[in-house]
Amino acid sequence: MKITNVNNLPQSIVNAVTFSEHRKGSGYSATEILKPVKIIHLSRRHDSELIEDCSNRIWALLGSAVHSVLERGADKNTLQEQFLTSKVLGVELSGSPDLLDNDGNLSDYKITSAWSVVYGSRTKEWENQLNIYIWLFAQHGFEVKKANIICIFRDWSELKAKSSDNYPVSTVISLPVKIWTTEKQLSFIEERINNIEFYKDMPDDKLPLCSAEEMWEKDKVFAVKKTGRKSAIKLFNSMAEAEANMLGLKGDNIEIRNGERTRCEKYCSVNKFCEQYKLYKGEKDNA
Repeated sequence: MKITNVNNLPQSIVNAVTFSEHRKGSGYSATEILKPVKIIHLSRRHDSELIEDCSNRIWALLGSAVHSVLERGADKNTLQEQFLTSKVLGVELSGSPDLLDNDGNLSDYKITSAWSVVYGSRTKEWENQLNIYIWLFAQHGFEVKKANIICIFRDWSELKAKSSDNYPVSTVISLPVKIWTTEKQLSFIEERINNIEFYKDMPDDKLPLCSAEEMWEKDKVFAVKKTGRKSAIKLFNSMAEAEANMLGLKGDNIEIRNGERTRCEKYCSVNKFCEQYKLYKGEKDNA
């Protein structure tokens, strides 16, 4: 991947976001196998053609910085960023869990949005990731008794915390993660690797389509609005519901907001190589 610098940021920043501290195995990483199969293969095949500006990696850079500082504060004899590998179905699986302490407590730090906890949009992904780490630790003789995601919020609001029951109470919270049985962990890992390997030699246009969940797809909604007000009064899932409630909400018009594939449009670096995205974009532009 080529890293650009369109905003002419200091070279030190460019160097920092380009450098990766994590070693890579010859197979797949724990985080990689959680991605859609299409993204995994398109990313590997077109790596030399990918272009990303360094400014888009700033949050990742801050995350790395926080990890480094937290490592310094860890107790002695804990396992930090331990690079673990094991063979699964003849393929090397690797991972670098953040911290395992002497009592068998696994902690993984996430620099994230508070809304990811409010809506639970990353919860399942985090559970999957930590259970892969737990399985890898077991292959090296380490038992994980408890697992937690330590969420550090980059956008936490004290005002929202005081006014909402489900908003995080502080800038940092610990979320317990359910530990699966060893059998379930291995079954999950094998299923992911089997699926990835099955499509390894398929041409780009034969790769499996990403699901609505994988694309972070939002449904079409109907917004009841009032002239002069920028935001919607209330959103509905159908035009009938919006029309039935418009007068009661003192609205005077309804805005149709088409569904959006958030990951595809904003967070997928290989969308220009994806036939599924091109078709969706063409239909959206011509709508």
